[in-house]
Amino acid sequence: MKSLCRGVVPLFLAFAVPGAIFCSGSAAQAAEPASQPAEEASKGKGPLAHLPSTPGPHLEKIRALRDNQWLELGPPVADPKWGEACGRSWTPYMPPAPELRGAFLHSMGPHGFVKPDGHILANDLWFYDINAHRWICLDPGWDTKNWDGRINADGFEVDAKGDLLLTPQNHGYEALTYNPGTRRFAFINRGENYSRRYFPQREALLEKEKDRLYTGTFTITGPISPWFYSLDTGKYEVFKTPGADSPPNFFNKSGSYFFYLPPHKKYLFMCPAGSRMDNSACTYYLYDAARNAWEKIRPKGPPPPFGRGATACYDTKRDRIYIGGSNKTEVQKGNLLWIYDVKTHTWIEPKPKGEPCGGSTNYATEYAMMNYDAANDAVVLFRYYLGKGEPPEVRGIYAYDPVKDEWSTASKEIPAPPRPPSKGRHHYSGFYDAELNAHFCYMASDGAPGPMLVYRYRRGQEAKP
Repeated sequence: MKSLCRGVVPLFLAFAVPGAIFCSGSAAQAAEPASQPAEEASKGKGPLAHLPSTPGPHLEKIRALRDNQWLELGPPVADPKWGEACGRSWTPYMPPAPELRGAFLHSMGPHGFVKPDGHILANDLWFYDINAHRWICLDPGWDTKNWDGRINADGFEVDAKGDLLLTPQNHGYEALTYNPGTRRFAFINRGENYSRRYFPQREALLEKEKDRLYTGTFTITGPISPWFYSLDTGKYEVFKTPGADSPPNFFNKSGSYFFYLPPHKKYLFMCPAGSRMDNSACTYYLYDAARNAWEKIRPKGPPPPFGRGATACYDTKRDRIYIGGSNKTEVQKGNLLWIYDVKTHTWIEPKPKGEPCGGSTNYATEYAMMNYDAANDAVVLFRYYLGKGEPPEVRGIYAYDPVKDEWSTASKEIPAPPRPPSKGRHHYSGFYDAELNAHFCYMASDGAPGPMLVYRYRRGQEAKP
């Protein structure tokens, strides 16, 4: 299967990683919206009904990983129709679906990028199958050569069958999540303007129907819920959300944060303004899918001295969120990791010993990936990319111990492919899998395919998914 991303041949691991243990392994062989979202979804339906796949032999190699050891799985097996998933910058998180043994990849890649098959890289959706080490394409994205949308009675864009069309998405940042109870991939769609030039027929339709539009324009209008992709139907969903607490507009809310909170069965949305997250500049909302209702909240405690674009992860043990490293800040030295306690909606400023990234406070989503490692009860930070003028000691893998309130360095070396030939950049998108106690890192350049790497921080205790 020929790649449908950029015409690049990745140099998968043609580099040395001194100071870290690395082993190589062969890839496994392939084997109209409702009024509100359902509270519980049935199982065994939809495009991923056949998952989880039969475990491949590469899983034993992952289980055998030692402390601070990498395993190269190579590029995932391509989808038989749509090929390989492209990398995408500013999108470090692939929300895992543990019960399906895999994770989702979504959001915009290079601005206004069109793949060789004519589909835009702004609203495609992929699923990485861990057991089979393969890509499953759930949506190839809009086809620039064949777009046929219309506006339904509710003011939403739909296709010829009446199914909701997903408005082109911006970068993912930390605003993608998954609800296993309802089997829905969920995200905040902030829209983008880069793709509109490819769809003149859509522009004409939106102008003609502008008085009937509720949402669907590049500048999303009416108050709506998060967007969902239902694994039971294989279709997108979005819902009107009347009420004073509904966010007024999602358009261009770049660098925002969005989490599903399993103990509460609600979603948390944080929408900062530039470099601030205090209550006067940042809006905070809870979304209850069972009621299709937003609730505006006002967190207590000292807000972070930064705003959008930070890396973040959810601590399943303590019901709290770690967030830090935003490049939208005036803080250049010292601590830039903050903690959000979900139960009390309170910001906490830790006073950690040590520091990550050679003292740099910049580990934003442009440069880094952050996961909560359940087996080791640690936050693991991958700082893989160097910005202009940054010293090499910034790169590395760092761990934050929430019990000791302390940063440590796991490794000062971290794999990184060469830059892509155009304006894009290399990037990690990934996730932590508790069953295997392993961090999966899709190391792909912006708009190009790449290999999947697996890293183990420490063997730790056996962790339940």
